[in-house]
Parts: sequence; C-alpha cells; structure tokens
Amino acid sequence: MKLSAITNRGTKKDFIDIFYLLKKYSLTEMLGFYSKKYDDGNEYLVLKSLTYFDDADTNEEPEMLIKTDWNHIKSFITETVKKTT
Repeated sequence: MKLSAITNRGTKKDFIDIFYLLKKYSLTEMLGFYSKKYDDGNEYLVLKSLTYFDDADTNEEPEMLIKTDWNHIKSFITETVKKTT
C-alpha cells in the first residue's frame, strides 16, 4: 500500500504513484483502504507524511511514460491533503 510506503520512506516514485492514484480515488477513500489494512490508527502520520517532500526532493526523477512536473505533483498532493483535513 502506497500510503504505508510514504510513512516509511517517501521516495519520489511513491509520491508520483500516489499522485496518479488520487486521480482515481479520493484521499478519503485511500485513507479508508489504509485503515482497513493497517488497523494502527496512524492516519495523522500518513497525512503528515504526504506533505513531507524533503527526502523525495533529493531522489532522481524516475523514468516515466507520461512526463509530469515534480512541483505540480507536490502542489496537487498538498492541496488534496488540505482539502481533506
């Protein structure tokens, strides 16, 4: 589950995957999937991790079929988290 990956390592690839998942599922739905799989009550940690890009900023750009701007991805995820909380 990508939300769990973000709380553990937060690579650029993980954030990019979440960006595309958010095109299909709402963040509320994704948090529901997370809570169902990981009954640890760490939704707050997930939300904080979704807006912590420092480690991912140092990662190389992964090879992608569809070129997407990293700053756009960060802004989109940050705005989505703000709207959800």
